[in-house]
Amino acid sequence: MYRNSKHFFILGAAKCGTSSLYYYLDQHPEILMSTPKETLFFEKEYHQGVDYFRSKYFPNYNGETFLGEARHRNLYLPYIPDRLAKSFPDAKLIIMLRNPVDRAYSHYVHCKNRGIEALNFKDAI
Repeated sequence: MYRNSKHFFILGAAKCGTSSLYYYLDQHPEILMSTPKETLFFEKEYHQGVDYFRSKYFPNYNGETFLGEARHRNLYLPYIPDRLAKSFPDAKLIIMLRNPVDRAYSHYVHCKNRGIEALNFKDAI
């Protein structure tokens, strides 16, 4: 069923634009993005296999050429690269990076707005 589809994975640090890219790509008729955006397959469900991944996270598959997901943690968890390479050897990887200072401030604002951070930026860093 999914045999002719090509996989790609968006990886990146938090607050680097992975969500925006996910939503933009999801609008293209030949691309099906995972539901939800950030799957847990490579972290917790890898033992279930690739068919499980496809059926669970791409339930609305309708012959799209490309299947993609976006999970920032896939960039830095040490066991993910090996799992990705073994499961999807031909997959394309899109790495999202950002100026570290801008990224840190954006993450700070994210936490401040959610009530997770009470300090000002200077004291928080």
